[in-house]
Amino acid sequence: MKDNKVYDVDRNKWLKSRGIIASESMAEDLEKIAEKAK
Repeated sequence: MKDNKVYDVDRNKWLKSRGIIASESMAEDLEKIAEKAK
């Protein structure tokens, strides 16, 4: 939560994924969320 905002993410990806591929996928999700928030 930042600036009183909550962002939804893929729960399974965050809880179950490990490693560089998962990290890259999560980073892509965060970029999409950031673009939508603008």
